[in-house]
Amino acid sequence: LDRKMRRQGLTFEQTCTLLHKIKRDSWQVKPINTYWNKLFGEIMKNGKPRQTVSDTTFLTKFLHKKQGEVNATLEDVRRIFQHLNEFELPHIADGLPKDATRIDKNRFEAFLLAEDNDAFDPRREQYDERLM
Repeated sequence: LDRKMRRQGLTFEQTCTLLHKIKRDSWQVKPINTYWNKLFGEIMKNGKPRQTVSDTTFLTKFLHKKQGEVNATLEDVRRIFQHLNEFELPHIADGLPKDATRIDKNRFEAFLLAEDNDAFDPRREQYDERLM
């Protein structure tokens, strides 16, 4: 920021970007990268780095195998993806074009932390004095 802009402070978008960068860049090895690579693989079959995951791969490798949701269907995954692709993420995390049948790592992380994820436990969001 130049002198004039510093006096005005950060815009909402700049604040979101800053918080996103702090959250994502403060880890040496970010947990989401580890989860992503273990679940889906770092490299795709065509030899390129994995930027997104397909609905079919998400269903078989994550919902069926990892979370044990064997009754989940491709239609369920497409509803999840539709919801995730509607999320507004800071522009530094949202550089990939949206495809209804794919999600990127940032949206996968949002899903892991979302109440929509069946593995999410709302009780863990409650204050528990014993844990302090």
